[in-house]
Amino acid sequence: MFCENCGTQLENNAVFCTNCGAKTDVVVNSASPANLIQQIRKIIAIVAGVILIFALIIANSSDPMDKALDKMETAIVRMEKLRKKSNENKIDQATFLSEYTKMMKEIKESQELIDGYDDSEISLEQWQRILNLGQRAYQLN
Repeated sequence: MFCENCGTQLENNAVFCTNCGAKTDVVVNSASPANLIQQIRKIIAIVAGVILIFALIIANSSDPMDKALDKMETAIVRMEKLRKKSNENKIDQATFLSEYTKMMKEIKESQELIDGYDDSEISLEQWQRILNLGQRAYQLN
């Protein structure tokens, strides 16, 4: 593209001549309100997506202690339900023993994870959960 006033070669998107300052025929896109709203929506969608990704990353990278406590709590709840079924004679002895053995294995694995954790890194809430779950597990024996 060349300046119509002085003939200087210009970049294709130049609005003014770099030599004489004359205005060129390049039309600058002015954002219409509809385009502006559409661009804002795109930006909001991108930001929301990034926030969602970070939330998922944080949720999936939770503390190993919390994961071990969750696993133990799940096993204890299942064990409590199994005990209730047994007390109500709603389960046969072989099924009870099989399920009991599986759940005790899960509790033991969770306990090993908890025991291997550095005590100084355990929060007060985690200590409270450990004590609560320990009491519940003890009542099952």
